Amino acid sequence: MEEFNRNKYIFSSSPAIIEVGEEVRRIREKQISFMLKELFLYKILVKDLVNIFPTYRDRNLILNIASYIYEDYELFEKVQKKRELPVAMVAKRTRVSRTFLEIWQDYILVYVIILSNPNYKYIQDYIRIEERSKTTALVPKENKNNDIKKGIVLKVNKRSVIVFTSAGEFLKLKKEGDLKVGQEYRGKEKKGIRNYKLQICIGAVFLTFILAGGIYQYTNSFIPSWISSVLIDGI
Repeated sequence: MEEFNRNKYIFSSSPAIIEVGEEVRRIREKQISFMLKELFLYKILVKDLVNIFPTYRDRNLILNIASYIYEDYELFEKVQKKRELPVAMVAKRTRVSRTFLEIWQDYILVYVIILSNPNYKYIQDYIRIEERSKTTALVPKENKNNDIKKGIVLKVNKRSVIVFTSAGEFLKLKKEGDLKVGQEYRGKEKKGIRNYKLQICIGAVFLTFILAGGIYQYTNSFIPSWISSVLIDGI
């Protein structure tokens, strides 16, 4: 059994090459439809994937874990049979922490499903993966226009679309114009909770201090001073 290499493959920063034309789009749409149905059997919904956001480095590790599972007959068979990630077994063979595997198990399973099924050729061809050389950086070149993202459309909503990028991301973009599943779309990312994690954390800490201060003032106002003194002395 081949030893696990966490840096064997990386998502390339080179632009995706996509076949164009309505006939190709329809074929891609059918493949996406089958893929979404298969994901549903694993209890995975793309609308949930856009709410979790692995970093580029984490996605590369997830990619290598998925590739290792696909190439290992026993692991791959267990995934297909149980329709879940055998966390304990994968952790033992890859020496990746169980916490990481549990957090990103949906992404790992999605990559396994996409990479292993020959019926998803037009989706596979869109992903840009390369073997990492010793000189290849693990961090991609900075995108000067971070608000503009590009990917193939997986789902069209009223005001947004969910796309799958060539770097293995599931993103929600603002919808502009008449869009169809299977086409490549470029647009601005629709901001959600995950985009404001830092602000939410800061706000939560700030709110905690306000509540603590309010409770302190309330306690001093309504509890007689001699009781407060006893409580403080007791502490």
